Amino acid sequence: MKFAVSMLAGLLALLPVPGHGGITLVARETFEGVRTLDAASPGNLGEFHEGAWQCRAVGPRMESTPGWGWSGDSQGALVRTFWDLREAPYSTARDAGMIGAWVRFEDLAEAGYLSSGLVANPAMVLELRSGGDNAPFQMLGVTREKQWASRDGSLWSAAADPVQTNVWYWVQIAWERVGARLAAVAAIQPLGGTLQTLGETEIILPGYETTTAHVLNAPATTAPGQVYRWRGRLGGATLARIDALGDAAPLPDLLAPVDQRHTWYIDPVSGDDNHDGLTPATAWRSVGKFNQESAHAGIFAPADGGHENGDLVIIDTSQVPLDLGTQALSVRTRGLTLRPAAGQAKIRLRAHRDLITGATVWTRPNPAAQPKVWVTTDGNATDLQDVVVWENDRWLHHVRSATMGAPSPEALAELNGTPGSFHSDGTHLYLHPFGGTNPNTDGKSYTRSRFRNDGGSAVMLLAPDLAVHGIDVRKTALARASDGDPYTAYGIQGDVGFGGETLLQNCYVDYVGKHGIGFTDSNSGRHVLVLDCQVEQGSPYFNQTPFVDYNGLETATGNRTTYRRCINRKVAGLVGSTEGWSRQLVTYYLHNNGTGTQFDEVRFEQCEFGGRVTTGGGIDALVLEECLVAGGDVSATSVEVNRCRLTELPVGNHRPDGTLIARNNLHVFSEGVFNASFNARVEGTVIFEGNTFDLRPYLQSDNPGFCLFQRIGALDFTFRNNVFIAPKNREFGVIEKLEDTDPVHFSKNVYETSAAATLLHGFKEGGMVRTVPLSQWQAMGHDIGSLATDALVDAWLLPLAGSPLINAGHDLVPPVDFSGRFFSSRRTIGAQEPGLSYQGWREQEFPPAAWGNDLVSGPTADPDGDGRANLLEFLLGSNPRASTSYGAFVLQPAPGLPGETLLVGSIPNHAVGATLRAEFSVDLESWVAVPLSEAAFLPPEGNVQNRRGFLSPVPATGDRFFWRWVARPDPRSL
Repeated sequence: MKFAVSMLAGLLALLPVPGHGGITLVARETFEGVRTLDAASPGNLGEFHEGAWQCRAVGPRMESTPGWGWSGDSQGALVRTFWDLREAPYSTARDAGMIGAWVRFEDLAEAGYLSSGLVANPAMVLELRSGGDNAPFQMLGVTREKQWASRDGSLWSAAADPVQTNVWYWVQIAWERVGARLAAVAAIQPLGGTLQTLGETEIILPGYETTTAHVLNAPATTAPGQVYRWRGRLGGATLARIDALGDAAPLPDLLAPVDQRHTWYIDPVSGDDNHDGLTPATAWRSVGKFNQESAHAGIFAPADGGHENGDLVIIDTSQVPLDLGTQALSVRTRGLTLRPAAGQAKIRLRAHRDLITGATVWTRPNPAAQPKVWVTTDGNATDLQDVVVWENDRWLHHVRSATMGAPSPEALAELNGTPGSFHSDGTHLYLHPFGGTNPNTDGKSYTRSRFRNDGGSAVMLLAPDLAVHGIDVRKTALARASDGDPYTAYGIQGDVGFGGETLLQNCYVDYVGKHGIGFTDSNSGRHVLVLDCQVEQGSPYFNQTPFVDYNGLETATGNRTTYRRCINRKVAGLVGSTEGWSRQLVTYYLHNNGTGTQFDEVRFEQCEFGGRVTTGGGIDALVLEECLVAGGDVSATSVEVNRCRLTELPVGNHRPDGTLIARNNLHVFSEGVFNASFNARVEGTVIFEGNTFDLRPYLQSDNPGFCLFQRIGALDFTFRNNVFIAPKNREFGVIEKLEDTDPVHFSKNVYETSAAATLLHGFKEGGMVRTVPLSQWQAMGHDIGSLATDALVDAWLLPLAGSPLINAGHDLVPPVDFSGRFFSSRRTIGAQEPGLSYQGWREQEFPPAAWGNDLVSGPTADPDGDGRANLLEFLLGSNPRASTSYGAFVLQPAPGLPGETLLVGSIPNHAVGATLRAEFSVDLESWVAVPLSEAAFLPPEGNVQNRRGFLSPVPATGDRFFWRWVARPDPRSL
């Protein structure tokens, strides 16, 4: 919307400024509010406009101006305005004058360059022209190398101090003509600093006069292809008359900008894009408005960096989602934080379009030849290009065609013969519903994705140092008709300009194409934390991964990403279903265009992934801690896998100079089929210690000699303190293609396998390749102290009475119990024991109908009325639904210690996420805590293998004392 501005209201011609007798204001930009100035409504910015200037709610202001102040956008296009010094009233400043403005650069990536201090092509800010040809006389600009540029005599010069981005500067050019001499001086003044001269130039020529004074964001010349410009803000553009060169300075009634954090608001229901956005009552409305403000520096980045110093954007989607339409939510402001409004967990973004019955009309293009096929236009060709359609959230089969345009007869035949299928030719949608129903009347919900930004992502993070909280975006998948899904089309993507210290927290993405959350920038030194984020239902039409890291610049270095408590259970969608699937798929992929090491480290902490973790190189260290993951195919200098649960295969490392260390992991492989190539590839140094491998669910295999690991290069292999359990009727082994020249270190393992206890397949010894069972392996001097026996374990792989796993092997974990997401330590052979969280116990002890009812199954509930809350029953191992169940503990006299008492008993040794403490008192007011000391014995009653004994002395209290149990939860575990 454009607003006309009265010239009479804005011109302050020839008005002296009190206290500044040497300078008189002629004209100044004074527009306020949210409006646009262009050639038709130039406001106070002279009589010429190229491009448009938009007012903003922050920046410099006059003493009489209320509110935040104002400043102009100069990024929408190359913009230029000037005052013609040959015409009144501007001519009063022709012989001695000043043009000045406040300027703030967001970035200079597209600004000009400066070559050897002799040839300059900067992007201009101010320009004074003169002579009959209206040629530049003095100029002040910036380069992409962050240098100020101005005329110094007949040459260009660069200032010694670099340009600081996100800092306000007062910039000015002052001139004076005395006789035949015309002189001009360019100067800058940083906010809070002093005025500094950049360059001085003069000419002695009779009759030579100034012509125009320009404020602009444009190249020094207009040569073809020269489009240098800076991104930032201008405010308070001023033309003044001066008495002499030394009088030029910021006018005192123009107050300097205020550097402070602002909170901006977006409300898609009550907002208005003509508002200033600074209060909930004056919120913006659309994603387009936010994109404009972020791209055009209407929202400021912090001068000192970091999202803790930057502006905050609050998005209220309590009533309706924020509709993206065919745009992406594009964050271009460094240091910005995005949050949902108070009381909301998510920022709901709407990336798809509903095909609502009644509003969308479906017709049959050829009822005789294809009676099951329906068609609709539903929008324009760009929006419909290569989209995906869902019926009641079920993925439909995508009928492909070699080229865009009307579907071929073969494609139409496939549509007609395939219930639950669709095709898009870019103009029309073709549909065959499940059951052959009529989409006009069947009452089903049909939705489709939208083609945005040439197949781009729904959320684009294009600046560093961001904090993004609670983004919820769905159905962004695209499927090109010819070859599946090659479009970017992420849910959330960090791309060019992304990086710094960035946080992505509590975001949810599903029904995505290509990738769900991915970082594809080519920068260095970015450190990203992805916290509590979930991605589900990737496209079933083309190979994709829910999480991805990518860097295409070979010289990039120092990048790190940490994924903490992230979830992906349904790696890909499943046609005809809303369930998705994960078997033999990849959840995370890291890859690079170059050959360098772009990533210092990628970490996964307490993540739950239905697929594998893979890397294609370019990484120094990869770490998995306490994760549930299908497995991994990694190429890194260093790989660590600790206390994880793996469901498909171990993590391998195929880097010749790499080291892989995997300790205390539980491999309980999902039911399925091992094929000939589905194992962990290893080379370099590989160490597996204290792991349990349970292959019993794999009752089928197309490779009877399947092994966990496949040697693909020179290998130094350690396999110690592990439990290896395989089906009795399969010759599954530990490793294949091992060679007798490889250093190997096998010891103190337990193998529960076939009678032959096969360990090695394809073992190369001299010129022979053979299978090696445990007996032969030990005869060769390997696997000393290892056993081929029934491991005697329960369903949790916990050792039963008489198990060889008890008190065997080396000490591979701390001497005290470790409480983690999945395991607590066993300190014996094999993996650590699985830890039972309160939620897991809750689902074991209560029927499903009670799982969400805190009055019955919550930690403070007491459904059996025995005076003990459920959390205490969980820690003591008692039954929460039986008041006669008290757990195994007793007070008894201490043997040989008259008058002393012991608290003796046991508690579950795999209960995690809460602490248990015994406290004693003589008066029921003051309580003393008594630590539970682990006993050297376990009581005989109950499932003793699943409990940890304790024996604690009770303080001497006389004839009477009281004791109680105190349970304290870790809130993150409930």
